[in-house]
Amino acid sequence: MSKNLERNLNELVEWEDHVTEVNATNMNAIRNRVISNSESINSVKTDYQQKSDSNLITSNKKIVGAINELKNGSFDKVTISGKQLKFYANGTEKFNIVLPIVDIDLNPINTALGTKYDNVEISGQDLKFYVGSALKKTINIPTVSGENGKEIELRKSETHIEWNYVGESNWKQLIALSELKVKGADGKNGTNGVTPNITIGEVTTLEAGQQATVTKSGTNEAPIFNFGIPKGQNGVNGQSPDLSEHQTKRDEALRTTDKTVVGSINEIFQKVTTLESKLNEALNKITALESKHPES
Repeated sequence: MSKNLERNLNELVEWEDHVTEVNATNMNAIRNRVISNSESINSVKTDYQQKSDSNLITSNKKIVGAINELKNGSFDKVTISGKQLKFYANGTEKFNIVLPIVDIDLNPINTALGTKYDNVEISGQDLKFYVGSALKKTINIPTVSGENGKEIELRKSETHIEWNYVGESNWKQLIALSELKVKGADGKNGTNGVTPNITIGEVTTLEAGQQATVTKSGTNEAPIFNFGIPKGQNGVNGQSPDLSEHQTKRDEALRTTDKTVVGSINEIFQKVTTLESKLNEALNKITALESKHPES
């Protein structure tokens, strides 16, 4: 079986998958064949040759595939040691291939062939790499569903701000209150105040049991205050005094104030009675005199 590799000038070169037996008669031919094959590898255009080509044998598919991956930036170094072609990424050997031919010179591809990307974007679950405007590589990013988020609540203790998941009771300290006490700069002095000229407006009498009220109108410099003052409550067990002549200020049923009033009235009544008696005496005397000295 054989494979086809494309040279820069589109010339197809046939490779055999075994090494020709060396003898005295064909040594020069074998040497020239090896040199020719080596030059063919150095000029491979991996953009066109794919390891999925049906006319490549297994070993050759590995070589072309590895070179293509190198071109795509998967590896940063390639070395040849005897029949082994070794591929490295970040200084670590990833794998090697035993070559079907010997003494191949691969120095032209021993340096890094990494790709410089101009832009990287995320589209859905894909990470896309661009060179210019051309999409060069797509990596699918696996996703995992996370747990449902939880709502937190805060509270202030004597020493800390604390937090807790809603529905739980495992309060944790977030920050000490002492760390929040930062002294700010002194504030500016306020403007000078004014002495108000206070005026008393209306004073309204409210019903007993209502709350007293104060309302303010006017300006801060000339305020007017209106007051509402409730009546006092009615007294309990009040009695009207009996002002008859038989009522005396010594009656036990009378309160102190009533006794004073009744006593004064009784004293006046007694004085009037005395005056009336004296008037009657005077009238009697006048009548007696008239009877003794009738008019002539």
